[in-house]
Amino acid sequence: RLDAAISDAAKGDTIYLEKDDYVDSRTISKSLKLIGSNSNFGGSSGNCTRLFTDWTLTSPCYVSSINIGADSTYGITFDENGLATNIFARSTASRGFIEANNDRVRIIGNTRVQITVTSNSKQAVVTGNSGVSISDSGTNTQLGANS
Repeated sequence: RLDAAISDAAKGDTIYLEKDDYVDSRTISKSLKLIGSNSNFGGSSGNCTRLFTDWTLTSPCYVSSINIGADSTYGITFDENGLATNIFARSTASRGFIEANNDRVRIIGNTRVQITVTSNSKQAVVTGNSGVSISDSGTNTQLGANS
């Protein structure tokens, strides 16, 4: 159903993700807002939006309120501008990731994720995140208060 929602969406539309486990890798090439449900520390199957795969966003996107499964290969890659907020990785031992590969990606208010800013990113903003690990090879990355 998510593929149909993405296909039917117009540029800039908001898609509210169901409380479900998403296991299919996908490349999203439309500028969209993808908003999950109930991202929190205790999210379990059926009561939140959980990502158990990798998504690559090749158009500007806003992504919020998603739990990422406990595997370092699960996560969200921004190949274009975008915002990731309220993303939660379930485990600190093998954490999911958020990767910024382009300018003006904002990674704000996320918990326990591995954040990578690549050399392609010249003006990423990474702030307000807790329990995160940050790898920064970008230029002019604005690192705010993260713990």
